[in-house]
Amino acid sequence: MAARQLTLLLACALVATACSAAPAPSANAAADIDFVRGCWVAKDAPDGAIVSFLRLLPSSPRGDDLAGEVHPVASLYANQARRFTFKRDGSSATLANLAADSAAETFMRNTTVQAGARNATYSSGDTLMHIAGLNERLRIFTVKRDGSTEATQFAGERDGCD
Repeated sequence: MAARQLTLLLACALVATACSAAPAPSANAAADIDFVRGCWVAKDAPDGAIVSFLRLLPSSPRGDDLAGEVHPVASLYANQARRFTFKRDGSSATLANLAADSAAETFMRNTTVQAGARNATYSSGDTLMHIAGLNERLRIFTVKRDGSTEATQFAGERDGCD
């Protein structure tokens, strides 16, 4: 009986140690990606017509990530359909080009790039994904590490739904 209690006690201690050793997401990482949360609209020109909508909101009651899709308002802009997911702890993001019916690509937080406030950089292979927020505007774009190709995935302004 004592051996069984000792085994149980050791198992509990190992579980507690493993849980405490896991790095907790930093509040700063969550705070620095939370600027993407909300509703956004892309326009064809400043003060122009709306061409697409993006809602980046928690995908579940637990709120572990912010997820949303770019919804073009007309078939003319259908090639802009995208799906984004951002982990709230800032560790990763996904991007899927819905217009090309492609699988989601996972990007990991790139800490070698000094992004600054209301900015984040993620990487996947030879591609970087930059997220920039400034004055209630949001731009998400990808660029090859060698700078050869840059593609805007979404650019818009806050529309207020949250």
